[in-house]
Formats: sequence, C-alpha cells, structure tokens
Amino acid sequence: MGSSKTFAIEGRLVAAKNSNLDHPFWRYSLAVYSKDGVPQELIALQDTFDIDVNVALFCLWLGASAGLQLSEDQLTASLSRCRQWNIETVIPMRGVRRYLKSGTAVQPIAERAAELRTHVKRLELLAEQIEQAILYDWFVGQRLPPSSGSPAKAEENLTLFMRRSTAGWDMQRTREVFATTLNASAALEHTT
Repeated sequence: MGSSKTFAIEGRLVAAKNSNLDHPFWRYSLAVYSKDGVPQELIALQDTFDIDVNVALFCLWLGASAGLQLSEDQLTASLSRCRQWNIETVIPMRGVRRYLKSGTAVQPIAERAAELRTHVKRLELLAEQIEQAILYDWFVGQRLPPSSGSPAKAEENLTLFMRRSTAGWDMQRTREVFATTLNASAALEHTT
C-alpha cells in the first residue's frame, strides 16, 4: 500500500491513502483552493456556466506549473478521460450533499441527515480527488518535455476550456471572471 498523507482543504483534513492520489496537480489545487475568495468564485462559475471545476483547475495547473499550453485536441482528450467519472460520481454526490444541506429533511431526522451530509461531503471530495488523478494520469501519459509555467499559458488554457461551453468567450472574460483564482495561482508561482 502507498503512504498516507494528510492535506487541509476548507478546514477539513483529507487523507490520501493511495500515493497515486497525491500528485503535483492535487497539491496545486489544494493550495489555490485554500486562498481567500477562490472557492466562492469557482463554485459560482460552476453553477453559472455548468463547468467542471476540476478541469478548470487542471487547465490552470497545466499552464502555470507544467508549462503546457493546451491544443484543442489535447483538451478534448483530457476531457474524454474524466467526463464519465464526473457525470456518474461527482455530480450526483454534489446533488445529494446540496439536498441534505438545504434542510428539507424533516425535523425528527435532521440530525441523522446532517451526519449523512458529512459522510457524503467526504465521499464527494474523494471522488473529485480521483477525477484529478485521472486528469493527472492523462498528463503523465503525454510524456511532454519539461517547460516553464506562466500565467499567460494558464489564461490561454482556461479560455480554451471556457470557449467549449460558452459562445463568444475571450481572454478578457477569462481575466474578469477568474480574477481571484488567477491571482491565487500566480501568487503560488512566487512562493514555490
């Protein structure tokens, strides 16, 4: 068995019991997501544009840390690797968690529903971690030469990703709606 490592995210501790779940992309995501305003921005974008936040973070990481500017074909290939997992596991778990959070459970069982929500939340996070491992494995399988990361490559990757779901998307719009997340990512480059 792989080593067990613990990470903090949104005040929770997450144990990666399998070493293939602990990779540079996952650690980058934890670091970016822990910055003020990033969770709120990404969740709002997820709900507004129906995007997969893990893929948005992957696009950022590829450009900012791995130095890869995605082509349309590379984006399509990486999305095809994780899409079914996201649809069949992550999205349904998010729906259950949000339903339980809404308080629609009747009063006599509200405490048990809250307990269930806590368990579902942990499972949802594990499902997202597995999705990120799927994306990271795709990247490793590309065997690309090392390259320097840059904020510009991160912005280009995000713009390419967003154009797939939103007509007329451009770089300026990426800079506007992902401002907090892009700034958090750029700040990491100066501290790592």
